[in-house]
Amino acid sequence: MPAQKDSITVTKGNSLASPSQARGRRLRLLALIVLALALISPVWMVEYVPLVDYPDHLARAYILSHLNDPAYKYSDSYAADWGPYPYVALDLSLISAIKLFPAEVAGKVVLSMILLILPICCAFFSHRIGGDALHTGVWAGIVSISGYFLLGFVTMHLSFALAFLALGLWSDLEKHPNSLRWLAVLAAVSASYFAHLLGFVLAGTSITLACLFARKPLRHLVLSWLLFLPAGLCYIYSRMTHPNALSLIEWRGLSEKVLGLASVVRGYSTPLDFVTIFAGAAVVVIGAWRNPNFRINRPWAAVAVALFVLYWIFPKTYASGADADRRLLPFTALLLISSLRFGARTRYLMVAATLLLAVRVADTHVNFQQLQPEQQMMARSIDAIPRDARVLPIVELMDRRHLLRTPHEFWSYGVIRRGWFSPYIFDDPGVHALRIKPVYAPKGFGSFRYREQIDWQQVNSQYGYIWAYNVRSMEPEISRIGTLVFREGNLDVFRTRRAYAPESHR
Repeated sequence: MPAQKDSITVTKGNSLASPSQARGRRLRLLALIVLALALISPVWMVEYVPLVDYPDHLARAYILSHLNDPAYKYSDSYAADWGPYPYVALDLSLISAIKLFPAEVAGKVVLSMILLILPICCAFFSHRIGGDALHTGVWAGIVSISGYFLLGFVTMHLSFALAFLALGLWSDLEKHPNSLRWLAVLAAVSASYFAHLLGFVLAGTSITLACLFARKPLRHLVLSWLLFLPAGLCYIYSRMTHPNALSLIEWRGLSEKVLGLASVVRGYSTPLDFVTIFAGAAVVVIGAWRNPNFRINRPWAAVAVALFVLYWIFPKTYASGADADRRLLPFTALLLISSLRFGARTRYLMVAATLLLAVRVADTHVNFQQLQPEQQMMARSIDAIPRDARVLPIVELMDRRHLLRTPHEFWSYGVIRRGWFSPYIFDDPGVHALRIKPVYAPKGFGSFRYREQIDWQQVNSQYGYIWAYNVRSMEPEISRIGTLVFREGNLDVFRTRRAYAPESHR
């Protein structure tokens, strides 16, 4: 389908915009600034950003940035293993920010960037393929502030954004091929790999399907595949040097697949999630119904439909990827909305989407504030444990419904603030750059139940403190090797009988 011309053109001999056009542009720019500030405001309005996995990511970057700092003892228990691995982009971003700001401020700066980059890159992609860029950007903002972002899967969001950037640049390359554009696409594709493997794979899959649906010559497809070769070789190297352990493939039933559709915008309110899903479907129906100005980029819309079909047959768990099928949905939804153009109706749809974004941002604000008392209680637990202590977190989740409200990674702030050692910092060989030196760490942390018997003698001999959340059933066993030093809410802190005596810093 031929590309549509931009709605604003400049005629010969009249390069200056009229006063009304200039005023309209200023108003749009002001509206975009207000929306951007609203989108990142939940991050800055609270002391602790209650994203589930986020504290662990921040602690990992903090350790890497201070690994050889004599003021810390991180090098006793951790090591760096830098390589061409996926997921290192977040570490590098956080480490760079930590050089400029205190760690927790640096984390908020990077979170703000990740919240904004997805709408910006989706709007860019939509503009390049003839869609409604601003409308797409607002819907991308709705996805950005919810779903997997609240779980702290920020690397995936970053990778999706870079994938959409790559798709937009690739669309330009197809229209106007030259070496500079090819290198730009190569850089974006490679960056998506270093952010998260999923964005890289989806970018490659989308480009392949777009070539097939648009009936591009085989030469176009082969040249496009070459863009993925450098990062693909990096992945092969990472797997050869750090092979994955074999894991079972698990599948979901049909009812779980249907309920999983809400994971696109999963948040704190299930009714609001379903309202958002139905609103997204209504946008397509209302925008297209008997609308002579409705336009659709057929190849890209077909790619979105193909990915949606893939969702229904894709496994729940594959290799080390949990929720593998549901993670396809945010990208698929944004790809579809990017390919649509509604003409004059866009202004009304924009108002509805903006109001929905405002409601979701407000809901996030409210819930972030409600979670602060428990976060502050956990911060008090950090003060009950001395600097440089060896701390074993023991955590069982309550249930899936409370997953977003279970701050089971909060102990990571102790790693940052007081130099603790803890064995559950994300350490995946060939994926993350941090390595943890061999230590006993019971399996089951962060799951719904410990299925293996914990070796309490090992715990007593290797750790000075136990940070126990939602495991009062284990209190008799813990009490045999430790003394309670802090109790508040569902959180207990025990000092072991053979506690390490950390050396004081000079």
